[in-house]
Amino acid sequence: NQPEDIASAVVFLVSSASDNITGQDIKIDGGMLAIHPGWS
Repeated sequence: NQPEDIASAVVFLVSSASDNITGQDIKIDGGMLAIHPGWS
């Protein structure tokens, strides 16, 4: 993970774009889950 990955998620979560998100796990893994979906 890079600091920019974390910062982008934080900016999204504090914006109005995330108003309807409740009870979600947001994975910030640098795309590793996309490469290895069995890891979830």
